[in-house]
Amino acid sequence: MEFYQIKYLLQPIEISNIFLSMIQIEYVAFMITNAVYSYKCCKKNMMVKIINRLVGII
Repeated sequence: MEFYQIKYLLQPIEISNIFLSMIQIEYVAFMITNAVYSYKCCKKNMMVKIINRLVGII
């Protein structure tokens, strides 16, 4: 949502188009990195929970 607000504010400036595309690329890269990192963490946490449950059953 924040990105669209920035885009709206900088719309009148022509130079901002290049600036915005740079922001967009960095933003997308940041989101992908976050998603991958959180997925790995989540996966690890799930494994730990499953192992803990199995150990609890045994």
